[in-house]
Amino acid sequence: MIQTIRDYFLKSTLAILTVVICTVSAYAEKSKEINKHIAVNPSQKIELSDFPSSKITVKAWDKPEIYIAVKVKISASDEEYETQFIDSIKIQENTHSSSVTVSLKDNAPEENDNQFNFFGLKFGSYFKKDFTVEIFVPASNALVANVKYSTLSIDGIRGELRASGKSNSLVVTDCSQLKEITDDYGAMRINGCNGSKCVITTRNGSLNITDFGGQIEVNAPYSSMKITGLRLGAFIKGKSSTVELSGAGGDVTVESNYSTITLSEVKGRMWVSSKSASVSIKKCGTTTVNSDYSTIDFKEMHGDSISISAFTKSGAVRIDEAIGKVEIDAPQSKIALRKVSGEVVITTQSGKISMTDVSGKANIKADYSTIISRSTDVNSLWLNGKGNTIDIGCSRLPKNIVILNEYGTTSMNIPSGFTGLLNLEAQQSRIETNLQLPASAKGASVFRGELGATSETITIKSGTVRLYQI
Repeated sequence: MIQTIRDYFLKSTLAILTVVICTVSAYAEKSKEINKHIAVNPSQKIELSDFPSSKITVKAWDKPEIYIAVKVKISASDEEYETQFIDSIKIQENTHSSSVTVSLKDNAPEENDNQFNFFGLKFGSYFKKDFTVEIFVPASNALVANVKYSTLSIDGIRGELRASGKSNSLVVTDCSQLKEITDDYGAMRINGCNGSKCVITTRNGSLNITDFGGQIEVNAPYSSMKITGLRLGAFIKGKSSTVELSGAGGDVTVESNYSTITLSEVKGRMWVSSKSASVSIKKCGTTTVNSDYSTIDFKEMHGDSISISAFTKSGAVRIDEAIGKVEIDAPQSKIALRKVSGEVVITTQSGKISMTDVSGKANIKADYSTIISRSTDVNSLWLNGKGNTIDIGCSRLPKNIVILNEYGTTSMNIPSGFTGLLNLEAQQSRIETNLQLPASAKGASVFRGELGATSETITIKSGTVRLYQI
C-alpha cells in the first residue's frame, strides 16, 4: 500500500513538472517592424500624440514628408495574445489643411507579471511589450509632441516646438524656436536651444538647461533645476525645490519657498523671494533677496554700481567680498561682512553683527545686539543702538564716528595720533581712555572738547565708554 502511494506521488510530481517545463518553454517573443511616409506641406503643423510607452527619437530633415519607423516586441505567457496584439499595432494619420496628426494605435494591455517561482522554475502569466520609434520630420514645420511615460528625444527642429507629457525622460537639442515644455514627474534636458520666450513646467521632476538663447519662464515645484548659460534672463518659480543657475545675460527672478537656491554670474538685476531657504549668490550684479528664516550668502559681488539688499527675519546674512551699496534688514539674525567697500546700511534687533575689512560709510541701527568690527576703515560711521555690546577696531583714524548706545558697553580702538573733536558720555560709569585729555576730564563721565584742530569727530554716548589709542 505504501509503495503504491509512493509510485502515485512520483508519477504525479513528474507530470506536474513536465507541464510546467513545457509551459515555460512555450513562452516566446514576437517582433514586428512597420513604417510609413506621410507628405507634409510647409504650412502644416505636425502633431505627435497617443503613443504607447516607447523609446521615441524625433529628428529633423529637409524632405517634405514625415517618415516613421516602429519596432515592437511583445512577449506573453499566451502565444495567442502575442499574435493578437502585435497584429493590432498600426500607424495612424489624420490630415487637415493646417495640421497632420500622427499616432500609434495598439490594443495591447498594460504590462503585467504574475509569475511566481516554484523550485527555481517560473510559471504563471505575464505580458511585456517594447516599442522603439524613430520619426523624421521637416525641419521648418511647427511640431507639437504629446507623449507620456516614454523616453523622448527631439533634435534639430527649426519651427515652433511644443512638448507636453507626464513621467517622460525628455531630451531637446538644437531646436531654434522652443515655445513650451510641460512634463510632470519627468526628467527634462534642454541643450543648445533658442526661443524668444519658453515656458517650462514640471512638478516633482528634474530640469537641466544648458546654453539657451532666449528668455525662460520656469514653474517647477518640488523639483531639481540646473540651468547654465542663459543669453537672456529667467523667471523661476518653485517650492521645496533645488535651484542652481550659473550664467545669465539678463534679469533673473526666483520665487521659491523652502528651497536651496544657488545663483552665480548673473549680469542683469536679480530678485530672490523665499522663506526658510538657503540662498547662495556669487559674482552677480544688483541683487535683492527677501527670505525670512533663511541663510543668505553673497560672495565676490564686484562691479561699478552693485547694490545688495538682503531682508530676513531670524536668519543669517553673510557677505564675503563686495563693492557697492549694501543694505541689510535682518532682525534676530546673524550678520557677517568681510571685505566690503562702499555704503553699508544695517538694521537689526537682538541680532549679532561681525565685520572685518569694511570701508566707506556705515549706518547701523541695532538694538540689543552684539557688534564686533575689525580692520574698520570708514569715513563715516553712524551706529544707533540700545543695550548693545560694541567692540570696534579701526585700521586708520576715523573722520566722523557717532555711536549712540544707551545702557550698553562700547569699546573702540583707534590708531595713535588722533586730533579733532571728542564728544564722550558714559551714562553708567566713568570714561576709560588713554587719549591725552585735560586734567579736569580725568575720571569724568562726560567730556566734550577738542584735541587739536583737525576736522575728525568721535561721538560716543553709552552706558560704558572705552576709547583707546593703540
